[in-house]
Amino acid sequence: MERILPGPTPTSPPPCGLSLPFIDERLDGERDRTAEHTRADLYRGSLDRNGNQIAIAVGAVASSAEGAVVVHCLSGVDHTGRAWWTLCG
Repeated sequence: MERILPGPTPTSPPPCGLSLPFIDERLDGERDRTAEHTRADLYRGSLDRNGNQIAIAVGAVASSAEGAVVVHCLSGVDHTGRAWWTLCG
């Protein structure tokens, strides 16, 4: 579920933001961890399972206002790296 954070108003400067989950929790529950022998296997499976979420994140970055874009991971388990690898790779 996405959560839109408060944006700027005429009397308040940025920041504004969009919180997007990178992982589709429903599909992640169907993940076969025994088939993930390497980190590359994990990433390939993640791309297959989370394609819709990734597309939403790429679209959000592509349609963002001019200026900086910050991507971060709340849980610290490679999601930020995968997001930037997808965007810049």
